[in-house]
Amino acid sequence: MPRGTLIYNPNSGRFPAGAMIRGVEKVLARGGWQSEIVESSSGESLVDHARQAVKCDHTALFVAGGDGSVGSVASVLAGTRTALAVLPAGTADVWAKEMGLKDLDWTHWFALEDAAYRLTQGTCQLADLGMGNDKEFLLWAGVGLDAEIVRSIELRGRWEKSLGTEQYATLALWETLGWEGIHLQVSAPGVELEDKFIIAVASNVRAYAGGFVELAPDAKIDDG
Repeated sequence: MPRGTLIYNPNSGRFPAGAMIRGVEKVLARGGWQSEIVESSSGESLVDHARQAVKCDHTALFVAGGDGSVGSVASVLAGTRTALAVLPAGTADVWAKEMGLKDLDWTHWFALEDAAYRLTQGTCQLADLGMGNDKEFLLWAGVGLDAEIVRSIELRGRWEKSLGTEQYATLALWETLGWEGIHLQVSAPGVELEDKFIIAVASNVRAYAGGFVELAPDAKIDDG
């Protein structure tokens, strides 16, 4: 019987994932999985539990949270025998959407259980990670206005998160007011740029800005 750690962030997303975790555990059990439920409310705790899952040689780490939670553990699992299994419980859930999973909302209340079932029926696949400042990233790495928007949005409370991606867009527009850009040197194969930029983003996936924008339509998570 495969073993997994089922970790959830009670502060992630628009809905309390903790209320749904027992249902997810039952779905995993029906799929032949033995899972250990762990609550984690900080990035440091998420990383610690991910390391423990690797140390225990668990087959998978099931993460019920948003893109922030998923990104926190991805670099820990890189190159190990423990697979990342995402249960979309965040606000935007861009990575889960890249995987073809529906996110949790008012019209799809059993999204976590549905995702758990699909994961028990699926197979493991290698995925690419980007690298920035010697740290792996799963979705994007950005500087300038992008970083400022993320910093502001991550300070939201539960009530604000319940407004969903619409509020994400509103905050993003608000942050653009008065933004003058930053000076950057950009190097890429065949390209050297030095100028003032509003935003600079390296993307590992197609979607961006909470899923509102298809920033890199040709991006593939497994093309090396």
